[in-house]
Amino acid sequence: MARTKIKWNVKAFEAIRRLPGVENELQSEVDRVLASVGKDDYDGGVSDGRSRSRGYVVTKTAKAIRAEHKSHKLLRALGGGK
Repeated sequence: MARTKIKWNVKAFEAIRRLPGVENELQSEVDRVLASVGKDDYDGGVSDGRSRSRGYVVTKTAKAIRAEHKSHKLLRALGGGK
């Protein structure tokens, strides 16, 4: 059986990961999580990384940090820890 070598176009993958449509999907997921956990104690957004756009949600108060430690609110809002 002959072997086929694949040459990946890494720059194209990086460009795809930064498309406006990808960023819009990331932002909609961030908005969904923020709606679930509450915008008073959490903050989030989309930023450019070295090779892709990234969505993030973080705690912004000590109250949220304690709640996250006890109940893992962010993990549950992302669909984990059920």
